Amino acid sequence: MAYKIVVEKLKLELRLTSTVQVLDALEQDPSLIAKAEGELEFFSFIVRGYRGLKIFPVPAHSGFELFHKMLEEKFLPRDALHLLTMEAHGVRHIATSDPDFKRASGIEVWAP
Repeated sequence: MAYKIVVEKLKLELRLTSTVQVLDALEQDPSLIAKAEGELEFFSFIVRGYRGLKIFPVPAHSGFELFHKMLEEKFLPRDALHLLTMEAHGVRHIATSDPDFKRASGIEVWAP
């Protein structure tokens, strides 16, 4: 989510039209990420306010298992990392609008 917040904020601030343009701008000037500070802090505040929400650390061994999970589930790296973290912590439910998670075995998806 933080990625989307940064990209959309910088598209607006820099009057860009694509994610690639934003990534190029960030490569040229990494300090641009500060333009999304307010939005990121607000998002963090909202998320931390959800009762019962648990945020789990990414297991240290995930890097070694990531490629296997990507191939096994046919997922891109970020989604595969979510699955690895869920598995490491025994989480079987995910709230997401990403339909790809419906393909994951043993996971119940809660969609908006």
